[in-house]
Amino acid sequence: MDLAPYSEFRRWRCIHCGYCCREYDISLGYEDERILRKFGSVFSYGKIGVYLKRRNSKCIFRKNRCKIYRFRPVACRKYPFYIRNSGDKRSEFMYNGKRYYILVDRNCRGLGMGEDIEKAIVRLLRWIERHSPTP
Repeated sequence: MDLAPYSEFRRWRCIHCGYCCREYDISLGYEDERILRKFGSVFSYGKIGVYLKRRNSKCIFRKNRCKIYRFRPVACRKYPFYIRNSGDKRSEFMYNGKRYYILVDRNCRGLGMGEDIEKAIVRLLRWIERHSPTP
């Protein structure tokens, strides 16, 4: 993974290329697990977590496109963005009065395409806010 501050890029959109499905293990949270149980035995249990199974060196749901895109796990929704609590000025992003530090995986093929990257980040942070468990 080659992370860079989001500000190095102007645009992003998911082009459904499958890079992330092939290159990364997809970790799951409790809610992801609950939602994905309906698809059967799709979990792999590691020493430090639960992951989606892989077949032929990619996520089991990756065919020509993601077969569960509407139900995809949080890790998939966030990719290629990595949200941190600290970082440098170039990765700083303000949203709803909160400061985030946003990095992106330079290997994502959707960088440079689609909508303004800041709009994509806002949409992601909005989704996270709506779907995060409340204490």
